[in-house]
Amino acid sequence: MKSLFTARKRFLLTIFVFVYVFLLTSSLVTSSTKAYYSDSEQWDSVIQVGTWWDKSDLQFTTNYQKSVVSCTPVTITAGIVNKGFSMIGTTEYEVHYADSLQPNQKIAEGIIEKMKSNSTLNLTYQADKPGFYTFKIIQRPGYQENYESRSVVWSEKIQVTCIDKSTEEEATPEKEVQKGTEQQTPTNEEQKEQEVEEIAQEQQEIVEEQEAEEVQEVQEAEVVQEEQVGDHGQHIHEE
Repeated sequence: MKSLFTARKRFLLTIFVFVYVFLLTSSLVTSSTKAYYSDSEQWDSVIQVGTWWDKSDLQFTTNYQKSVVSCTPVTITAGIVNKGFSMIGTTEYEVHYADSLQPNQKIAEGIIEKMKSNSTLNLTYQADKPGFYTFKIIQRPGYQENYESRSVVWSEKIQVTCIDKSTEEEATPEKEVQKGTEQQTPTNEEQKEQEVEEIAQEQQEIVEEQEAEEVQEVQEAEVVQEEQVGDHGQHIHEE
């Protein structure tokens, strides 16, 4: 009877040990699996956000007003479209200004929120004086596999012109009877068109000169960078 009781006790103890080992092993396997998936998700997040280009491609549309006549603050707009994949993060944009007295310079900046593929968005700015305004998009990091610098896209120039009405003469047709002919002074509309053309031509020449100088500076910087890269590659080859 005693031996039977001892055998039963050993049997129960064996079952208890087996169940304990089974539960412990299952717990370790589950923890390892969770850790693996957690590390994998974290690694994917680091790759997407911190390293790789998300294949987005922001470009300006062409259907926005590029000439505005106003002597009071006016809202100018430039449309953009994402022609690539959906963005996985935000990017930046800038607003630049130039006129006959000052070169092209940044006057404002902002954030472009994540845009889905083929979606559109309007960038706006409250222009408070005449001149030329341009928007600049800064592409997402790594655009077209360029991880050394941030690629940019410029909008077309938006010209704001002010015609001071206080200096305009009232156009009152003056009829003079002289040898059976009638003479008439130029209309306000003709004077206005002529003034706009003169201002636009003058400002356009100044902006083109400034842009030519900027292009030359960029080209010189690229030449210097290429020379540095070449020297670095030659140094590596010699080693």
